[in-house]
Amino acid sequence: MKVTITQKGVQHEGEALSVGDEISVEGDTMPGWLVGKAVPMKDGKVAVTNPASGALPASGADRQAQMKAAAVAMDQKGFNEDGTPDLRVLNASLPDGVENFSKDERDQIWPGIASTVKAERG
Repeated sequence: MKVTITQKGVQHEGEALSVGDEISVEGDTMPGWLVGKAVPMKDGKVAVTNPASGALPASGADRQAQMKAAAVAMDQKGFNEDGTPDLRVLNASLPDGVENFSKDERDQIWPGIASTVKAERG
């Protein structure tokens, strides 16, 4: 089995290894001396632990565009008295795979796109 070293201070066959070094070990289980110091590789790739859901996080411009598109398509009843989009309606209007907006994110983005959304809504 091939493993990638993840901690400093690991030695193999009398040689000090660096973080990121790849070595081969016998068997299909992690040897005791490498537990917590290396991760197994699968098909020549390092196993990823705790990956983020989805791909890369959307940029600020992407999030503005996502909110704008959803808000333009919303019914007028989906807006609060202060003109901000109701979070439940806004998030329900997002396409599959787009992360929901939090109240803080909505409150940060909305002032920058409100006039454009109002103009496009007519």
